[in-house]
Amino acid sequence: MIKTVEAATAVKNETVVAGAASTFGKIGTVTAAATLYVALDTHGTHYSRADWRVKCNKSHSYQLFRARTNVLSGTVVLTDATAVDADDTFVFNGLTFTYKATANASDASRYIDLGANNGEAATNTAALLSNATYGIPGLTSAASVAGTGIDTITLVSGTNTALQFAQGTSASNEVAWSSTTLASLIEHSSLVTGKAANTTTSGYSVEQYVDGWPFCFIAITNNDGSDAATVVVGATPY
Repeated sequence: MIKTVEAATAVKNETVVAGAASTFGKIGTVTAAATLYVALDTHGTHYSRADWRVKCNKSHSYQLFRARTNVLSGTVVLTDATAVDADDTFVFNGLTFTYKATANASDASRYIDLGANNGEAATNTAALLSNATYGIPGLTSAASVAGTGIDTITLVSGTNTALQFAQGTSASNEVAWSSTTLASLIEHSSLVTGKAANTTTSGYSVEQYVDGWPFCFIAITNNDGSDAATVVVGATPY
């Protein structure tokens, strides 16, 4: 009896969905105690599972989630009481944005026109963050709404796979970031703790069942008490 041998299934190409080399999930380091949320788009193809690859050089924990849309989101708040100043900066997904006087404003340099007041600065901030060329890659929208003494810019994600803010040279009472991602995530696993720092391999693999869900997520928390973590997350749906 002649036995047939099935050909091995080729491993699909991995996408780096969070890391310094990523296009739509470019990030800096993850500060101590901070959580990074990473998305994987699994809609449009009949994927059944996804393999996450996580590499982190500090002790950390992770948890899996799913959602029906890309729910990476948050708000940037500018307060009139402590208005931003010329040359104040903040960083989104590894890109530095700088406030400048009107004469020095330039989209190509990611300079934001301060305008005559914080309200105008907020409007200009929203416009640049959502700029198709110089804004956050993959972001769907950034909308500014004026309040009493504050202006709130709400970010909505599209094809971006991470949404990471860093303070830069601005003060947190001038430019304040608040992530709203967690509130829209549906838990798909318990929190996995006690993951050791990894500096010797390319990371470890975490399997997640897709089961028709359009988006899968992994949240990674840096458990180091004082130091920032370098994190790389790859994803392979199949």
